[in-house]
Amino acid sequence: GGGNGGGCYTCGETGHQKRDCPQRPSGGCYHCGDSSHMKKDCPDLASGGGSTCYKCGEAGHMKRDCP
Repeated sequence: GGGNGGGCYTCGETGHQKRDCPQRPSGGCYHCGDSSHMKKDCPDLASGGGSTCYKCGEAGHMKRDCP
């Protein structure tokens, strides 16, 4: 069945999972900055937001491909 076996993957303690870890890095989503979800679960990306360029800030390409 379920369970988290050896405990939290972030701190190694039992009693909680990684997503609930008090030692989890605070920042949350690296895409939009919302602390309620991680980048892989970001609703902005799910709606076709795609990659965001760190050079110009526009969506649709990455810095290395920035015109």
